Amino acid sequence: MPVEPPRDPDGNTLPHDHAEIQNEHHVIRHITPYDLFPDRQTHVKRVQSGAYSESSDQHGGMSVDIEEWMTTDGLDTLHYVHDPSYGAKRINVGELRAQGFQVGWDPQPGNPHHGAVWGIGNGSKRKRRIAALAVTIRAASGEGQVDDPGGGHPRREYYFRLGPVSACAKARVSAARVRRRFSS
Repeated sequence: MPVEPPRDPDGNTLPHDHAEIQNEHHVIRHITPYDLFPDRQTHVKRVQSGAYSESSDQHGGMSVDIEEWMTTDGLDTLHYVHDPSYGAKRINVGELRAQGFQVGWDPQPGNPHHGAVWGIGNGSKRKRRIAALAVTIRAASGEGQVDDPGGGHPRREYYFRLGPVSACAKARVSAARVRRRFSS
């Protein structure tokens, strides 16, 4: 069993470099279809750098799974990627640390292999550096495909799926988009 991570008085994991997560290890970052945006020139859907953001928790690390710990326990690399539309990226721990990030253990209920990457902050350059290190294990649904010409965007479509939306409501949203586009 790994050494417990450092915690604040409320029991939350503090940012740290966990000594038992070695530089030659890898972490797995889950990618959802909502993390995809079409490239402006090619219109091919790619993972946006925002997919490598820290959570909004108090100590805000980017959630990852610790691959070597999973395989040691006999689990597949994609064990925690439950949704078939989700993808996964593998990132080398040593390369993350070379960029100045901390990689530590942050066990969660139902996932004792959960870790976090700290030090990303709000900087888009740091997120792009992580994106450049990430290697695709499994593509998210739609990743690498040409965006549909109707302009369907996963986040916009998500809001329509939240509940029953009438055709009139969809038309109002479409009309509002047209007004915004031509009002500038």
